[in-house]
Order: sequence, then structure tokens, then C-alpha cells
Amino acid sequence: MTEIGPHHLVYLKGIHHSYHQLVDEQVKILLHTVSSSIKLSSIQVPLPKAYSGDKDIKQFDGWLHLMLRWMKINHYAGPKCKRDHITLMAMYLDEKVKTWFNDNIEGTNHQRRVWIFKDVITGLYDRFIHESSIQDATQKFYSVKYTTDGGVYGFYHELECYVSRMIHVMTIIILSYDFIAFLNTLGHMQYFVQ
Repeated sequence: MTEIGPHHLVYLKGIHHSYHQLVDEQVKILLHTVSSSIKLSSIQVPLPKAYSGDKDIKQFDGWLHLMLRWMKINHYAGPKCKRDHITLMAMYLDEKVKTWFNDNIEGTNHQRRVWIFKDVITGLYDRFIHESSIQDATQKFYSVKYTTDGGVYGFYHELECYVSRMIHVMTIIILSYDFIAFLNTLGHMQYFVQ
């Protein structure tokens, strides 16, 4: 278990804010298909797969994006559907996640009486993703390797991806130092030092 300190709480609050913002951007406003060129009758919208509780942040984010997109395309968006989001999402949870959901959100013994969809999403993140994502990000950051396919930009983007999931205060300094050290090995420092 990661120690909860001030940096940890700021990090977690930032993650929650990002997920809340994502939910608002996707399902707060109804998709206007009348004025767009989208013809919903011609689109086969795949059903979201159930979230398994896997501790992989990419799997969680992929599931969430698909779920939000599915809600939006099927017109489960806008202020009239706020209460439906939690019910719809609950249909796409595997067993251990359903158990958490029932115990915390809808069960007879849940502590919190009123839940909003955004808080259920961050609750899932806290329960199934948070601890492992911090450890995975640090390990993956230090294992990133330069490839000629991705180039310097790809290398930097991959480092940046993992840094954004790290909790350490010095993450930007670490990223900068590692990136500049790498560029130095390639002989690219001439572009930065003049």
C-alpha cells in the first residue's frame, strides 16, 4: 500500500479531476445527430465489454472510453440521463467489480447514500487501479527504450505517458534529465546548447 502523504493526495485529486472532466465532456451534453452527418441507424454500435477489475490502467481507460462513447451514441447523455449512467454502467461489470459495486453503491450496507456517476468511476479507479498504476508507471518509465520506428518523439511521448502517472514530485525533472541524457547519447545535444 502506498503511503498517503500530501503529494499523494494532490496526485489523486488531479486524477479524479481528469476523470470527472472526461465524463462531463462525453455524456453531459446530448449528441446532436440531427445537425451532424452521423446516421445512427447505419452504425452498428458495439456493446461495451464488462470491466474485469484488471489493474491495467490502459484496460480501464479503454473500457471507460468505450462505455462513455456507447452512452453518447445511444443518447444516454445530457441532464435527463444522469441517473441512468450508474445503472447502465453496472450492467458492464464482471463479478469482482460487481461485488465492489453492490457493496459500495447499491447494496443494503453501503455507507454513502448518494452517488453520482463521476464518483463511481473514480471509486472504481481508487479500488482497482490506483495503487498498481503508480508502481507500473515507475517500472515502465525506467524500462522505456528508444526505437528507430518511434524516433525521438516516440521515445519522449512514451516517457511522458508514464511520468503523468507517477506520483513523485520530481517527475518532470526526472523526465527532462533522462530525455536530455538520451539525446546526448545520440549526439542531439547540439540542438539544445548554443
